[in-house]
This record gives sequence, C-alpha cells and structure tokens, in this order.
Amino acid sequence: MTNSSTTPSSTKTKSATAKATGEHWYDLTATLSRDSRDEFGAWLNLELEILESELSHFSTELSRQKIKSQR
Repeated sequence: MTNSSTTPSSTKTKSATAKATGEHWYDLTATLSRDSRDEFGAWLNLELEILESELSHFSTELSRQKIKSQR
C-alpha cells in the first residue's frame, strides 16, 4: 500500500518562478548504485532526445541555433 496524504499539497503562486537545479536529480538517484544511475541517465537522455526530435517542428532553424549556442 502506498502512502498518501489527505491534505492538499501547497501550490506556488503564479508570480513565483521555478529554479532548475540539480538537487532533485540527486534526491532521485541517491539510493541508486553508480551503474544504475548511469543507466538511468542514459535512458533519460535518450528519451529527451526523442522528445526533442518529435517536437522540433514547433521551432525554427534560427531558434534552434540560438539554443545550441547557449549549451
């Protein structure tokens, strides 16, 4: 049986901005072995590449060049 809460979770206001950090990745993978973490990372990268490819028709060549230059 999974644990669940009957109290609603707090929600952030629309004015609050989310900050992308690596801390959630480390929380997620903290219990995995190095091999499992590497395997999960490789799988996630592949899934993201597939998603990027599937959604590429929503961007222009110019915007893709700008994004690549920021990486």
